[in-house]
Amino acid sequence: MTQRNTGFGRRRRAINVLAAALAAVAACGGAVWVAQGLDRFLEGDPYPVADPAATAQRLDGHTQHLYDALRLFDAELADNWPGCGEEADGSSCNYRGFSNLSKQLSDSPPSVPGVVDVDSEWALEGVSSAQAKAALRRARGELGRQCGRSPRTRRASSGTG
Repeated sequence: MTQRNTGFGRRRRAINVLAAALAAVAACGGAVWVAQGLDRFLEGDPYPVADPAATAQRLDGHTQHLYDALRLFDAELADNWPGCGEEADGSSCNYRGFSNLSKQLSDSPPSVPGVVDVDSEWALEGVSSAQAKAALRRARGELGRQCGRSPRTRRASSGTG
């Protein structure tokens, strides 16, 4: 009977040691998870890093896809359009996170150095207002089917005022 109790005691001790080790691992993992969450809360989500050439190629692909969805193949790009074309704007890339709250609440919040928002605007000429509205409806439908939601586009204007 003594041997039986000794074997049972050893098993119980091994189970206790194993449970303590698992608890320690879980506690360390939880501490790392909390630290990462706290860092993200304090510093904010980082801006994505992108290769400028890859960004330009992706933006060109999106533009071409939208142009194809409009199906206005006889229209030409407007040369005298007052829009800005391609633009890299750093003024809208503000600091993120709770630790930068004072910068965010500033009347003129500073921008994160080296971070820009790339945008592309273009217009077509030789398109009537009715053609533009129909083309935008087609493009919304086409892009909505692909994206699963309705994209936002600017209102169609014939450019005649």
